[in-house]
Amino acid sequence: MRLRFPPYFLHFVVVFLLTIVSMNSSAQADKLGQITGGAAYEVPTWFTDSFLDISEDVEDAMDDNKSVLLYFHLDNCPYCSSMLDQNFKSGDNLAFIQKHFSVIAVNLKGDREITLNEDEALLEKELSKILKVQYTPTIIFIGEDGKQAFRTNGYRTPKAFRQVLEYVVSQSYKKPRYQITLNLIRNLLKVILLSIIQAWKKPVIYKITNNRFAILF
Repeated sequence: MRLRFPPYFLHFVVVFLLTIVSMNSSAQADKLGQITGGAAYEVPTWFTDSFLDISEDVEDAMDDNKSVLLYFHLDNCPYCSSMLDQNFKSGDNLAFIQKHFSVIAVNLKGDREITLNEDEALLEKELSKILKVQYTPTIIFIGEDGKQAFRTNGYRTPKAFRQVLEYVVSQSYKKPRYQITLNLIRNLLKVILLSIIQAWKKPVIYKITNNRFAILF
């Protein structure tokens, strides 16, 4: 017995299969851009409660002898969470940051409006693109002129981040590059000289092995 199907049956099967494939592709597409293994976190409550008018924030920070620090983050970013926990919520850098900086959180894909000056207002995600923020966390330090003075891209250990903080507080970014190089050379020479002095201060040990005489420092 041979089964016979209506002429439109094959067309129905093809459409059905295409629909299944399309639904599966859509489900996969929805997952693109999602962070797996992320960590939910909250921005510290002591961060500056800003109206996101950067020029005014800079003025307010200067009145308190501080600088503006823009903390670019992304929801469920594990590195953002770690850096917040280690520097902005606890750790040796917390008091130093609170003393010297007015910290403002900016979401990489956020829709809040940020006013840069009287003539320019952008959404958080638009500002992120203009400033070419490609990694989170990214930290941008704003100078007295309301422009970017210095930045770090990506996670930093507390020790490495402390060096950045002190560099910004000392306003070393204003110094010419050759002066910074001279300072590095001077510090390196100090370390070498101290190492030599300490080496000479160590007790001298005389040792005879296999009829050979040696002096050990």
